[in-house]
Amino acid sequence: MEELLTNVFFPKLLYNLAAIILIIALWKLNSNFYRHLTKNTDRDAAGSSLRLSVIKTVYTAARYAILLMGTLTLMQINGINVTSILTGLGIASAVVGLAIQEPLKDMISGFQIVTDHFFKEGDVITYEGKTGIVTFFGIRATRIRVLETNQTLTVSNRNISEITVVGRDCLIDIPLPYSLSAEESSKVMEQAAERIGNEGTADTCVYEGIQEFADSAIIHRLRMECDPVKHPETKRAARKSVSLVLEENDIAIPFNQLDVHFDSSGEQ
Repeated sequence: MEELLTNVFFPKLLYNLAAIILIIALWKLNSNFYRHLTKNTDRDAAGSSLRLSVIKTVYTAARYAILLMGTLTLMQINGINVTSILTGLGIASAVVGLAIQEPLKDMISGFQIVTDHFFKEGDVITYEGKTGIVTFFGIRATRIRVLETNQTLTVSNRNISEITVVGRDCLIDIPLPYSLSAEESSKVMEQAAERIGNEGTADTCVYEGIQEFADSAIIHRLRMECDPVKHPETKRAARKSVSLVLEENDIAIPFNQLDVHFDSSGEQ
């Protein structure tokens, strides 16, 4: 009995104690590291939300890894065969891997956005026709405040290919009737661009020329430069200025028309 205690029980006890002490030390080290990183992160700085999200994700993953490896180590020390358990974990991992494919795509895209400097908090972006300010950027999702409605929209980071960063250029297309000559159209649009610039609607405004020959109108384009956040209100103010210029020049804004031709020959 004494030999059993000396050769079997005490070594196992020492190994168990050593393993438990190591697990506790790693757990505390991970917690201290997490607190240190979060404490030294400026929460008001650009990209702080993503940094905190990444730190928390790594911290949580490390906790689970410490628990898993610690449990398996203690089981192995106490003579429990962990091979079958690891086999079961392998199957479970495959199932879990399939289940978390989409979240993993979000996380990978989140890192890609950071490394490629695609956008950051405060930038104006467009997603599915909605334009807004990036108010939060995390490891898995991005939140934007839609400029037109002031609603909050959450976008998964894996949809990065559908996101467009809005610059300072602001474009509006103005339809003018075919009855106007090219010279008259150009003169009116130059007046509109000058008026928009003088009224301070935009920082700059230039007439770029004819954009398209549409069915019932010739489309002319104005290019303005302004703060991306002010694009919607700038477009509204600019359209009002254009409307006033057209009224002053007795030019009606064209609308869609359909010409119907009758055959007067009487043939069927």
